[in-house]
Amino acid sequence: MTPTVDALASRRDRYQQAAIAVHEPVFRFVRRRASAEVADDVMADMLLVLWRRLDDVTDGGELPYCLGVARRCLANQLRSGERRKRLFGRLSTNMPRDAFETQPTHGSDDYPELRQALAKLPRSEREVLTMWAWDHLEAREIAEILGITPNAAAIRLHRAKQRLGDELRRKNLLPTGQSTSGATETQ
Repeated sequence: MTPTVDALASRRDRYQQAAIAVHEPVFRFVRRRASAEVADDVMADMLLVLWRRLDDVTDGGELPYCLGVARRCLANQLRSGERRKRLFGRLSTNMPRDAFETQPTHGSDDYPELRQALAKLPRSEREVLTMWAWDHLEAREIAEILGITPNAAAIRLHRAKQRLGDELRRKNLLPTGQSTSGATETQ
């Protein structure tokens, strides 16, 4: 059955509203994790998936859905980049390997101690922590993006906060008794 003109217009309007609503937060999410060029490619891929799968997206769930899509698109882009670097490395043995390196922007360049402490966390905990801190997402939204239960996301987030706090306290960057959520810990 062919969709009516009104149905197509309604779909187009919903897509435009969703794209406008998610563009800025999704772009920030991706840009913190990748270069500007990669972020532009990821955004294009994410918007294409949004258009194709718009009927699968619940009303009000556009942002978590798009963040999840962007996360997977970013992983694909980074894997492709790694394959290209290896290929270029094999093809150009006389060029230095770092000629093909791109340095992602992680949003913590002004705080090298924080970047180092984050780097010591397991990848899964670092990911939920940065989604919570940088993207201001709740555990239920993080769960939707990662495809895990809200309880699992909350547990990962809690553990990540504890480990980051422990690491910062070891470096004397967080006072004893102060938690990473900003509240004072009780003994």
